[in-house]
Amino acid sequence: MSKTILILDDDPDFVLPLVKRLGWEGYTAIVFYKLKDFLDKKNVLKQTDLVLCDFNMPGKDKALCWQVVAGHIKGLKFPPPLFLMSGFGRGNLDGAAAVKQFKLAGYLQKPFDFEILKQSLAQIRPLEP
Repeated sequence: MSKTILILDDDPDFVLPLVKRLGWEGYTAIVFYKLKDFLDKKNVLKQTDLVLCDFNMPGKDKALCWQVVAGHIKGLKFPPPLFLMSGFGRGNLDGAAAVKQFKLAGYLQKPFDFEILKQSLAQIRPLEP
């Protein structure tokens, strides 16, 4: 059974090649370029094995997209792992209080080598029934 990856990123030039590569590797990708679109269909999280979210993607009410998504993930019985993606170095994120309060599965600095993502994908567990 194919694993499903949810991608939230507002840069189609980054997302489209990533989705293509994930497809070659047998993964299904669900993409949202706007937080509003995700919020309209947030139940998709229940069928998601892993979430990749852009760190700087605009959210709502002064929160970044990933903070809103992380809040929805925390409420799930079987939460998918959340990975942040950013063009900033990880050092800029580790010290942020908001990042520490969420249990993030990992961080990918853009542009990232797909092999690094594949290592993380190999670690994800199947969804619980």
